Amino acid sequence: MSISDVLGLDGTDYDAFLLVVVGEDGTGAAATVLSAFARLETGPWTAV
Repeated sequence: MSISDVLGLDGTDYDAFLLVVVGEDGTGAAATVLSAFARLETGPWTAV
């Protein structure tokens, strides 16, 4: 099962962007754009 299946991503052009690894968190786990949005309790669909 792929990460897209687990997260319910629908195969749009945005999936690749959301899953780009942008660094590591304090435990060494990969941090993605999607996880950064989740940690900020926001998303790309939210106006700032």
